[in-house]
Amino acid sequence: MRCPPQFFSVDSEACSASLDWIEIAVDTCNQKQRSGQVLRNAAGLHVKIALDAEARGRLVSEEQVHSSNRRFRQREQIVLREMVHTEERILIAEYESYRREFAQRYFEDLPEANRQAMRREKLDQLRDQGRLARLAPDTRGTEVDDMILLDLAMKWAPVFEKWRLRRAVQQATLPFQVAGDAFIQTF
Repeated sequence: MRCPPQFFSVDSEACSASLDWIEIAVDTCNQKQRSGQVLRNAAGLHVKIALDAEARGRLVSEEQVHSSNRRFRQREQIVLREMVHTEERILIAEYESYRREFAQRYFEDLPEANRQAMRREKLDQLRDQGRLARLAPDTRGTEVDDMILLDLAMKWAPVFEKWRLRRAVQQATLPFQVAGDAFIQTF
């Protein structure tokens, strides 16, 4: 038996239908085995359901096909939603890393007098909260610097949507360098 040409098509509709029939074939064989039927040629049954349209009608009911397809689409939607949420979490983590680096560079570029004034201000805040005495001396400096970096990031770093747009634009454009009168594309 030869495979029909649409079985190997790259068209998403044809690919989806082919994959559906393969999954229906696997489900059908599993159901037959669970019910105690002896399958002498399970692989042949898989191929017959997946490729032979006439055999499908005899081996698989319309109701089973519709319920299987509905279940497959639901699984696809769940996987797509999970992918979107995962991508969003990755973007948020990258943004937070960017904000921290941005604030760190900004803080390091400030004159030493400004940095010391900011540290004194944060130490006064800790003292007002009563937390200064409870902190170990080595932890105190780290916490003060973290508070400063958080304030700088909130005040000066671009908001998430602007950062996301800038990131998308940077990915969409390729850098060019000018060499004499001609543009040279760099990779």
